[in-house]
Amino acid sequence: MPSLGSVHSEISGDRTSIVLFLMVDASGLSSGEVAAAALKLITLNLDYVCVWGPDCERVHDLIDEVIVKWDLDHEEELKFIMTTWHDDEPLNEATWFFLNCAWPQNTSTPSKTDWIAVSVKHPEWAAEVQSIIQITE
Repeated sequence: MPSLGSVHSEISGDRTSIVLFLMVDASGLSSGEVAAAALKLITLNLDYVCVWGPDCERVHDLIDEVIVKWDLDHEEELKFIMTTWHDDEPLNEATWFFLNCAWPQNTSTPSKTDWIAVSVKHPEWAAEVQSIIQITE
């Protein structure tokens, strides 16, 4: 299981568009750690980020702050990344949202989009999402 700071390396590569489902318990993470990870993530071809887990609203807000700062510092390379948080939903409902509602805005060809679910230090969450995805395929 990756740490939050290494999630970007789990999904790096040459991808056209990425929709990310980030499952993380951020209650023990500093805002600096979350912001540093968010900066690494937004340098990828992210179109959409769904965040789930304890303290996910703060993670979502920090990702949004990093995106805004990026846009102010890099006007020639604006990031239009949709973000959502799912703090009051069970994992199966957040997974359903990720699979059915998180559609990329930056691409006209969703077939070139990778939907990636990453669980930070909670293999049981990854297993649950994997079983849900297998059921819906």
